[in-house]
Amino acid sequence: MPKKSKPLTTPKKLIDVLGDGNCWYRCISLWINGSEEHHELVRLKLYQFFMTDNRVRAYVGDIDSYLDINPLNVIGTWATDVEIFATALMLNTNIYIYSDYHKSWQLFGKNGNYKDGVRVNENCLYMCHINRNHYSVVADVNDK
Repeated sequence: MPKKSKPLTTPKKLIDVLGDGNCWYRCISLWINGSEEHHELVRLKLYQFFMTDNRVRAYVGDIDSYLDINPLNVIGTWATDVEIFATALMLNTNIYIYSDYHKSWQLFGKNGNYKDGVRVNENCLYMCHINRNHYSVVADVNDK
């Protein structure tokens, strides 16, 4: 039976991962299979997707120049909003990021659109961006 949806308030329960520059990929690995240990495979798959998907190319522009500055294929390199955008596309899953700095949620749409929102009870991935340098999985949010 699906969980009843809740309004997105502030995160109440976080699942932390190792903060070694791979935290985004560790969170995705944890979400996919319950373990953060496959973060390198997640990074590799995202890199392969990144290099071949036309929506990513349209969003980024010159991929080679982007990778010179943000080498996605290098273990320990932090993820940016571009990698989050690509992850949402690759997984065909809406991703919400809560920023503890801005105290708000940002949607990365599964179709590359930030404005469509999601349907009630649609499965999404929820992450928290902590101190502007680390990601954790959001397991629950506070009640209103």
